[in-house]
Amino acid sequence: MNCEKRNYYLITMDFFRYLPSRFYVLSTLLLIIPLFAKMLSVKEMGQYQIGISLLNLICTIFFDWVSKAVLRFRKKAELQGILTEFTSSIYTLFMCNYLIMLLVYFILKQKLCAYFFIDEMTLLSVMILVIPCLIRQFLYQLLRLLDKPFLYTFSIVFYQILLVLMTMLCIKKGTDNVSSILISMAIAITITDCLIITKIKPQKTFSLKFIKIGIIQQCLKYGIPLICTNFCIWGMWHLSQYYYQSQREFESTGEIAISNFIAKSILTAIFSTFLFSVFPRIIKKYETQKDISSFMTSLTQLYCIYFLPLTMIFCFYPQSIIRIFTHNQYHQTIYLIPFFALSIFLHELTKIINVKYHLKNKTYIETIISIFTIICGIIINLILINLYGITGAAAALLISFIIYAILNACINFKDIKYINYGKVSYTFIFSLIICFISYFCLHSFELFITGGIIFYVIKILLFLIISYALTYISTNLILK
Repeated sequence: MNCEKRNYYLITMDFFRYLPSRFYVLSTLLLIIPLFAKMLSVKEMGQYQIGISLLNLICTIFFDWVSKAVLRFRKKAELQGILTEFTSSIYTLFMCNYLIMLLVYFILKQKLCAYFFIDEMTLLSVMILVIPCLIRQFLYQLLRLLDKPFLYTFSIVFYQILLVLMTMLCIKKGTDNVSSILISMAIAITITDCLIITKIKPQKTFSLKFIKIGIIQQCLKYGIPLICTNFCIWGMWHLSQYYYQSQREFESTGEIAISNFIAKSILTAIFSTFLFSVFPRIIKKYETQKDISSFMTSLTQLYCIYFLPLTMIFCFYPQSIIRIFTHNQYHQTIYLIPFFALSIFLHELTKIINVKYHLKNKTYIETIISIFTIICGIIINLILINLYGITGAAAALLISFIIYAILNACINFKDIKYINYGKVSYTFIFSLIICFISYFCLHSFELFITGGIIFYVIKILLFLIISYALTYISTNLILK
């Protein structure tokens, strides 16, 4: 087996070990998304997504970078024999960040509620939800490091079952509001966290004498640029949503929210698992001073052929997607969802491109590009929103991610061979052609057969079957 074929095999096997959890997530989302759409009005859907976006922002600023530092440096600490010191230092960072977060909450609570018209109970529910979410972030990184894909899969399945049951209980009790959903999520995640902890028994050793300032400084040096980067990315995703919310255009906020909710729930759930599953192998290859150029090229090629057909579903069949998951109160979503899907594809692709910054501990470069991109995004949003309304806002999001991806792809390091973009471009174009061929093959079928939700589901499944069948037949041509 040559090097490239071995890479394809290793990447696919890593991905498939974590994929079963995502298939179950998708199956439960087929129930959860319509339930939420039924429970919440357009305005409440906007409030719900505002709450979730605040949760993402809090986790991004205070906790996500610490979890990534665990993944980046734990192996190194283990090799150096300082794992106890490393663990104590990480716990210290978590606790300090949590205290700072509470302080910020009490200072900004009134201003956030007044300016963005957020209900105080919704904001409090978000703060409650933060605690189990930050624990879950840390535990999921440990599951990756300990190579426990089955426990990861089981925890996802377990959480989804709990969430569905609690959501249905909310409907039965008549408590169909944003806060009840957020509290239900907090309870479900807490129970799941407890299950994981009992199974893996993470290292509990903590003492002030084990805390090493050097380790904390290393994590801060790695993490602070990540905070700025992730804040800018968060801004790119949510800029238009907060703009419309501040202008009291709640219907527009809701339309953007449901588009974001559907696209991210389905696509990000699958796409993010790809890099999630192979990142430890990338770190191991780099730390053992192995060449990663061939591996990263193969990884990016497989990303294109695996996920481009899924992305194009949202571009070719937006009306079918919306009718499967929602009802008639969302009128403009069909024009928004293709932009969100393409933005997700580019965002996850750029994450693969940006692994080089993590390997070289030069995440500040990504930060500089992110700051430049969000400035461009603000300007583009102001122009396109004035011209085309919420469709312009969705287009501005996509243009921002195109700029972001191109700028990051242009950065190279002399002492590290990375991705062969010529090969990747060839694979991307070939995969895109296959998607269009599949679409036109189904076009006549679509003209003569009509029906309800079952018809929309069958049409999407046929598109995927044809696309992946043609991809499999053409594998030797696509992966040149």
